[in-house]
Amino acid sequence: MIYTFEQFLSELHTKIKMGKVFNNLRKRRNSKNTSEIISIDDNSIVYKRESDKNPKKIPIKIKIIYDVYKRLYEGYWGDKCSSNDLRKYKPEVFVSIGSGHGCNCTFVFLVLKELGFVMIEGEGVSKNPFYIIMKK
Repeated sequence: MIYTFEQFLSELHTKIKMGKVFNNLRKRRNSKNTSEIISIDDNSIVYKRESDKNPKKIPIKIKIIYDVYKRLYEGYWGDKCSSNDLRKYKPEVFVSIGSGHGCNCTFVFLVLKELGFVMIEGEGVSKNPFYIIMKK
């Protein structure tokens, strides 16, 4: 059974709190490479992406995360959704131009995994991008 947005939001607030640190999917040598939740409310999550250079604060709307969950559940992308699919779906969110950011792809995957909805596969390279598969 698919969660309503309200159920999804409740689950998110139960399992993901400010200060939560995710280890990012692709590890870089000698890099912290984490994403830390620095604020969360009913509308958005702001996370800090740590890397070799300057940490970046990146906001993403919870409605976008829910839409990815719902579309995956309903089979919009077939049985899996890759980071490439997300870039095509909402480039203004998932492509590093304008207000978007490429890190949002893997961050959404990590959030959905933490909520217990998906498994993450792939290697994060062009011929084998990261992708998620719904746990049903």
